[in-house]
Amino acid sequence: GFLGNSRIKEYLSGCMENLTLPQALIITGARGIGKKTLAAIIAKALVCLSDNTRPCGVCGSCRKADSGFHPDIINVTAEDNKSSIGVEVARAVAADAYVLPNDGDRKVYVFKEAELLTHPAQDALLKILEDTPEFTFFIFICYNSDSLLETIRSRCTTLSLSPLGESDMRALLVKSFPDADKHELDKLVLKSNGIAGTVLREDGAETLIQHAARIAGALASKNELSILKAMISVEALTRAESDEVLSALKTILHDSLLFAYNPDGLTHDPTARDASRAVSESLTTEKILAVIGYIDAARQSINSNVGHAHIAGSLACRMSMAVL
Repeated sequence: GFLGNSRIKEYLSGCMENLTLPQALIITGARGIGKKTLAAIIAKALVCLSDNTRPCGVCGSCRKADSGFHPDIINVTAEDNKSSIGVEVARAVAADAYVLPNDGDRKVYVFKEAELLTHPAQDALLKILEDTPEFTFFIFICYNSDSLLETIRSRCTTLSLSPLGESDMRALLVKSFPDADKHELDKLVLKSNGIAGTVLREDGAETLIQHAARIAGALASKNELSILKAMISVEALTRAESDEVLSALKTILHDSLLFAYNPDGLTHDPTARDASRAVSESLTTEKILAVIGYIDAARQSINSNVGHAHIAGSLACRMSMAVL
């Protein structure tokens, strides 16, 4: 049920057959590339009750996993009204990890937004990752493993997902859009850039691209107030969402540099093509590169768990100075 990334799938299949699956995994990759899908398959395989291929998809445990209500698959998230996963949550996980599973032989903790773990929270997990009970497994999902401490990464096996090839992407789109003709499928394959979530994403993900395009448009206007207003919306996002908006903004700016050499060329995200063109027509290469540098610094700060609302305001000022 997971297309592409054949080497990773072969590795995981071998681990499951030989009962050698690492007890702590990090799954990384771009937004929409399938990190959560793969994590769900691995978690289901671990709790599956079949004596043969796992996950079987038909046993009671697999059906519970598919419904999202398996007692031994625990999704770890930030507490209500908090934008990070704090040390108290991590300590509770570490303590609970020693408790025997409810239904079967294994239990799995899934951190779907591992970037939200504060440094103290990560430190609180070190001991349990170093000496994990044989029935407990951890899966950390993040865009970039560098957002996790080296001490965490050294205790985990990292799986870095790659975009789908054209044939796999087309097969997925044919299944998802059975009524689409060849021309429509060609456009979707091109738009996807090998990342299924680009064309199958939820409305919320599309909004993040719109955030980035709005900021790019403000930069092209070279109006300080417009830039500040565009960045205010980022302050209300989660840390992971803020990082994704800045990643998308960086891609838009990279595409804007290409317009100077090939105005009819393809862009990474066709939905933001107009924004890339506007930036290309308004800003010099030097100014665009300066803004990209500020974005890289801001993303590094975000992934180091610096308050991202503060970073958004600081970045708005720096970008304004760069383009004016």
